[in-house]
Amino acid sequence: MSLSLNIDYIAKNIQTYIDQENFFDIIDQENIPNILEKANLDPTLFKTLLLQGKTKYSLPKLYKFVQKCKVCVKTFEDAINILKTYETCLKLESSSGLIDFFTKHIENQKNQTQLQNNQTQLQNEISQFNIQNAQLMNEIFKCHNENNQLQQRINKIATIHEIPLKSDFDTAYNFLKELSKKRDNFLEGLTKKRDNIKMPISCAVGLSEKRNSDENTILLEACINEDFQFVKSLTESGCDKDAIDKNGNNCLLLSSANGRLDIVKYLIEIGFDKNWRNKTNGNNPILYASLTCQLEIVKYLISIGADPNQKNNNGCSSIYAASQAILKSLNILFHAAPIQMQKAIMNLHQLLWHQFLVTLK
Repeated sequence: MSLSLNIDYIAKNIQTYIDQENFFDIIDQENIPNILEKANLDPTLFKTLLLQGKTKYSLPKLYKFVQKCKVCVKTFEDAINILKTYETCLKLESSSGLIDFFTKHIENQKNQTQLQNNQTQLQNEISQFNIQNAQLMNEIFKCHNENNQLQQRINKIATIHEIPLKSDFDTAYNFLKELSKKRDNFLEGLTKKRDNIKMPISCAVGLSEKRNSDENTILLEACINEDFQFVKSLTESGCDKDAIDKNGNNCLLLSSANGRLDIVKYLIEIGFDKNWRNKTNGNNPILYASLTCQLEIVKYLISIGADPNQKNNNGCSSIYAASQAILKSLNILFHAAPIQMQKAIMNLHQLLWHQFLVTLK
């Protein structure tokens, strides 16, 4: 009875003996199987026990000792570790196939778990996207309704004030041009107040933003046509001053190229940037004025601080642009003139070029 109790005690406290590395030294070999049958070992203790036993007993004996040993297995990793112990300590090469099988199983399980996690995450993202999409659709629907209501109000206002909102570009241009004249007359006391308010109302309902085939708005076309009063009326009435044409030019660039100093001065006075650059080609007002030999505009722009050394996207400066423009014009005259006039044209070229350089300085 005492022996049985002793075996139970040793089995229960077997880790102490293993930690002290004296289990196989103090336990008789005939008692080892009985103790190990009652003991509960984890994979690490089991491996340590076998490594200690190998130093004293042969593999066949060691194998008999652990035949009925209970090893706690909680995970596939535990099972693999036990099989590796069999393979290394007991030379059971048959464990190799099981190790590979369980290793692949664990890897597949991890992949499956990762796939499930990814699917769950994807489902959550899809659900979130559907929620956001529904919210966005509601907002779009709301904006659509508000836009319809706004358009209805705009159409009503346009109808009341006899504004041709559905007209083509030329009709809109001429209509606003006529309103501009009436507005000028109103300021002189020659027309009624009703005619004066039509211009800002027309701009407010979008008539001034109609575009022609060159993507010019009414304001851009007025600048091209060098119509100062029309430009002034449009900007004061609330048209889109920042509109650009299909080439990326705004009204200041167009006016600089066309040589209307009064329009250029006015646009800069109401806030246009004297160094504004075309995003497509990098041209600015002084470059355009130089390219078209608009000397007075070049002088004015320099006087208010415009930078004549700025270059466009092709590396062209104001000086280079002016030289090319002058050379091109004089080259045409040179080849068209009689021989006796060609020397005079060359002298004119030198004079013009000198005058332009003086202006830049």
